[in-house]
Amino acid sequence: MDNLINIAFVSHFPHLKMGGQRSMTHLIENLDRTRFRPFAICPEPGELSEKLESIGCKCFFVPFHSLKPKFLSYAIPNIFKVRDIIKSYNIDIIHPDFTADTFICGLAKKGTSCKMVWHVRWNEHFPKDRIHERLADGIIGVSDAAGTRFSDTPAIKNKYITIYNGVDCEKFCPIDDKKAKRRELGIDDSRFMLIFVGVLKEGKGVLDIANALAILKKDKDLPEMPLCVFAGSKGKQETYDELLKIFKDNDLEGDIDLVGQQTNIHEWMQAADALMIPSHEGHEGMPRVLYESISCGTVGIGSNTSGVNEAVTPDSGILVEEMTPTDIAAAVKKIMLDPDLVKDLQINGRKRALEFFDIKKHAKSVQDFYAKILNL
Repeated sequence: MDNLINIAFVSHFPHLKMGGQRSMTHLIENLDRTRFRPFAICPEPGELSEKLESIGCKCFFVPFHSLKPKFLSYAIPNIFKVRDIIKSYNIDIIHPDFTADTFICGLAKKGTSCKMVWHVRWNEHFPKDRIHERLADGIIGVSDAAGTRFSDTPAIKNKYITIYNGVDCEKFCPIDDKKAKRRELGIDDSRFMLIFVGVLKEGKGVLDIANALAILKKDKDLPEMPLCVFAGSKGKQETYDELLKIFKDNDLEGDIDLVGQQTNIHEWMQAADALMIPSHEGHEGMPRVLYESISCGTVGIGSNTSGVNEAVTPDSGILVEEMTPTDIAAAVKKIMLDPDLVKDLQINGRKRALEFFDIKKHAKSVQDFYAKILNL
């Protein structure tokens, strides 16, 4: 037997469409393989398992569901499936990041020497938090705001640590010629470029962005309309339909570009002048697209909500009030008319990304927490 520590990461989703799965993948890529051996438990084969297996992470498949009554019949079989993996592969730490999976994993590790580290990616309180915090041996929050979900007792506080997610700052880096990158991507290179990255859903503020663009369209002091690129899947149909209606009613079709989800998202961020993520309270833990963008030297515009306001500060980005299109419009106008401000925000944003969000620092912090949980 070797002396490697076996970690089983658990994903509720089989794809790489959301920040949680990308964050997990980056962590696995950057684990010290002389100390840790990663495994992954996914709901089914797919994009995520293909990526993980390509970087030497063995995958198992357990069909995870929510804990709604209609899915409860899956719970007990899944507990035994996860327990079999723990025992067969001598898993030292099981590491879920989805609430329902935390319950399954917490029960599965009972009666074994395996510890559970729960990775909390949302700030919103859930009814079963008190159960899960007791099942967990350690809790990692992606922001200080995530820690407010839990009991304010010494026992629970001792389990908790905030570790900001990491980004590959060598890949997500500034470029010298944004216009050339836009031409390469097939985007108009003559206009100020805004970008939204993520699922097109109301909680992420996409309708607020659309209404902000409508305000800018009527602003006679603005020399030109910016081009706004929406890069992401469309989410609920009713939200998407409302988004298109705002564009049509305000004659914005020539000022927006719906490009769908992109695999080379760092290039789209590098091409943009500013990224907007005006999420509503409770809809984010900490949006990784925001610190990915500032790592690219792109100005970040986010809502002044829990988690978002830890990704950027007033000197490294712009914070606006949630659900306030007038604030978003004012922030865009401000940076369009003040190139010196843009330069300062780009420099300070990149510095912040290197100091707080570098993937290598993230991986080391998580590894140190594993060692603490295992009393090493």
